[in-house]
Amino acid sequence: MYCVLRQTEIDSSVFGTADNHHKNIKRRYVFEILYGLYDPEAAGLRERLREVTTELNALTADADTLERILASSAFSSRAQLEAERSQTEQQLAHTYAAGQDLSGELNTLTTAHLRAQVSDADAELAKIDTAIHAETTAAANLRSLHDQLIAQSRRLTRALVAERLLNDFEFHTCPRCGSAVPERGDDDTCRLCLQTPPTSPSPAALAAEQDRVIEQVAETGQLIERSGKRLDDLQVARTSRADRRRSLGAELDRAMATYVTDQTDRIRSQAAEQARLEEHLRRIDDALSLHTRLQGQADSVAKLEREKGRLNDLIDASRRDTPGVAARLKELEKSFEKILRAFDAPRFDDRPGSYIDRKTYLPVVDGRGFMDLQSQGVEVLVNVAHVLAHQQVALDDDTIPLPNLLIIDGISSNVGHEGVDLHRLRKMYTTLYNAASDDLQIIVTDNDPPPITGIHKALELSDTDRFVPGASSLFPRDGVEPAEAGGDASQETLY
Repeated sequence: MYCVLRQTEIDSSVFGTADNHHKNIKRRYVFEILYGLYDPEAAGLRERLREVTTELNALTADADTLERILASSAFSSRAQLEAERSQTEQQLAHTYAAGQDLSGELNTLTTAHLRAQVSDADAELAKIDTAIHAETTAAANLRSLHDQLIAQSRRLTRALVAERLLNDFEFHTCPRCGSAVPERGDDDTCRLCLQTPPTSPSPAALAAEQDRVIEQVAETGQLIERSGKRLDDLQVARTSRADRRRSLGAELDRAMATYVTDQTDRIRSQAAEQARLEEHLRRIDDALSLHTRLQGQADSVAKLEREKGRLNDLIDASRRDTPGVAARLKELEKSFEKILRAFDAPRFDDRPGSYIDRKTYLPVVDGRGFMDLQSQGVEVLVNVAHVLAHQQVALDDDTIPLPNLLIIDGISSNVGHEGVDLHRLRKMYTTLYNAASDDLQIIVTDNDPPPITGIHKALELSDTDRFVPGASSLFPRDGVEPAEAGGDASQETLY
């Protein structure tokens, strides 16, 4: 950044930092490192300052937005909102009380005995519905048990038939390999598998179990029949109670019809007023919450402002002011002023003298900052003088680790090529020419040929003759011309 002065920034800003906050931070860090001003503790403070500034800007913008919204609405005054909220709560409480009075009037009607009968009828219907549900469940369980008992009886029947008809089968030939099966001895082992057969229930036990299951089947059938009769009775009772409930409901409706009809408008009016007051109260609460948020943001902004001031004080107090640093900065300012006078740059009579701002590290010409010069031609002269001053101070002071290379692109931008402007352009080229040495290499690119003689042309290009050069053709060494190194001397435009 300190060695390359680009054409896009040579007449607009110092090292392109006007529109690039992150690049400006790097420029400041490099300046502090070069001239011995860098302090790790101060860098941490500046990092915290950036965070505080970012948060402060966001809170300030948010607070301004909220303030504009509230100012343009009917809820701009917090005191008025609180008074209106109290009044609305009182009106809402009055509306609730009126509704309770209306309910009390309805409860004191002469039809109280009818409502009691309707309530009793509803309770009886609920009790019958519960009994029907329980009886239905019991009947379903009985039918399931009946089916299980029938299935068990059928299995017992098959077991008795198998015991009588399929007993005492003997194998004389093996069904698998066809060999003769040996005779069985006196024991009860199987002739085929040579194992003792499991003990099976006797036919008498199976017959007794089947008789018991048949009795259970009969009993379960009787229970199912009884449950069906009870369900029929419950359905008849429910139909009767339902008819009674409808009759009582119709009688109660007829008794209350006249009174309710008279009170319909009153009930509707109270309900609408209550809804309106509740909605208005919610709107007031929302507006009060915005005021509370705005107050909280104002407190946060004030806190961040105090934090920002404290950090700025700490940063200012942490700045190094050693004799060596002061001497280097003083030398930079002298070189900057000397180069400006060598360029014959326009000056301002109100506050003569040029220096480097100790906070921004930007050049100041006769009391005017770079962005206040208001002339692109003057800005080009100041930018070139500023970057050349850094190089000259670095050459004289070995403690400034600045690379001794200076590349300037578009040096004649907005300077002019006639009269006093041409005179200043020649002065600028002459100063650069005299500053170039074996220790400092200066490379200048320009759209026009230099206005002085003696400038070495390294390369010349045009729209019809474009070239992407290699390093050897751009930077000739030991005085060897590009033509001698394999280039074309007729196409040089790099000085």
